Amino acid sequence: MSDSDPFVEDIIKDARLLADYGRLSGVFKNDEFFSAVAEAEKLEIRTISDPAIVRLQKHLNDAAKLIPFTTFAALHGDWSPRRSTRKSAWMSALLVALSITLMAATAQLTYIYNRGVTLLSEVISLQQQDTEQRFGRLVRQIWSATHDPSVVRNINDSSVARESIYSLDYDLRKLNTTIAETSLRVSDLAFRATFPLIGMHRAYCIYTRLMATGTLQDKFASAGCGYGDQSYDNLPYLNNVECSAPGQVLTVNDTTSSTAKDILGDYKDASMVLFCNGSITVDPKTIHSALTRSIEQISQSISPYALWILPALYGALGALMFQMRRILDPLSPNPQFIALLHRVALGALAGMILAWFLAPDARFETDVAGIGFGLFSFAFLFGFSIDVFFTVLDEFVAFANTTVRRFGASRAEREAGAAGSREAAAGGSGGSG
Repeated sequence: MSDSDPFVEDIIKDARLLADYGRLSGVFKNDEFFSAVAEAEKLEIRTISDPAIVRLQKHLNDAAKLIPFTTFAALHGDWSPRRSTRKSAWMSALLVALSITLMAATAQLTYIYNRGVTLLSEVISLQQQDTEQRFGRLVRQIWSATHDPSVVRNINDSSVARESIYSLDYDLRKLNTTIAETSLRVSDLAFRATFPLIGMHRAYCIYTRLMATGTLQDKFASAGCGYGDQSYDNLPYLNNVECSAPGQVLTVNDTTSSTAKDILGDYKDASMVLFCNGSITVDPKTIHSALTRSIEQISQSISPYALWILPALYGALGALMFQMRRILDPLSPNPQFIALLHRVALGALAGMILAWFLAPDARFETDVAGIGFGLFSFAFLFGFSIDVFFTVLDEFVAFANTTVRRFGASRAEREAGAAGSREAAAGGSGGSG
């Protein structure tokens, strides 16, 4: 076989690899390919023009359509579905660990996002219910009932009137608790959205203390690395009111109100008295602005989750699921680690781009709460099948090209029509001359 063509030897070698793999996988529905390989191997002098080699090349081209090129390349790399290598076992263990970690992180971030969406709807509902006006009305009613002499006499003489005061006080305390707890929940959401995973806040504190020096370091350490507490010591009333001990007369050191008591002054004093009595803990005049700031804070906290973090994670999770399915198939070669990272990165990028297409308004933080599991599900599907994502992009490009060509054709037709009109006008003027 010294006169054999080396190129033909490569053809026969490739055919042997595919025949062995096809026998194990059952991709060939008949024995024509195996017969072609046997006839080519019987040749003593193998040339590219021999009918047996031509027939083998034809069957080899048909077989390439049934067996993925990645599998064919792996067969050339000494991979065989008959044996499992230590590298394959380590790859499987790595994918399992990576998938569990990614699923846990995705679940945690999804939980934070859902909490933000729920809290945002509650704060918007509070603002739409004119909470500040309701709160002030309850404060004024209780103040009038406890300081107006005629009202006080009626309350002392009537158990029904006293019960109504108890009801007003209950409604005020309940509304105050709702507002205070909502504020704390907004602060907690902002903290969790900034440090969603275990260890992130501790790492941030360590980094901050290493970078800070002197007084700045002590400041960050005492303030919780930049996040102060939400205790009652920060309430605005403590700047202008001193609550007396029980049984003593209330002392109000108000530096802003005048000595002449008017309606607004009474309202302010009523708020301070109720604060000292423990009925309220929020400033009635800042409720609306506080709710507005809370809405903005929640939107800013969940916007990154809705626009790129969660879509990217769901896309990466879908790509990782696709690779794990391949590893479960003993007839498919395990992907290389670089190819695995590339596929996961493509899945994450596909999820982010999908968010840009399906939620254009959310880019401007106008409706981040409207993004939900519909988008995340599509991100997962596109990450699982990246070919579908590229097909969608190709369709967008084809549509854009068609639109541009139509625009150019219509413009050319308008210019041609205008030129014809000018020529006709010029011809008519020449004939009349």
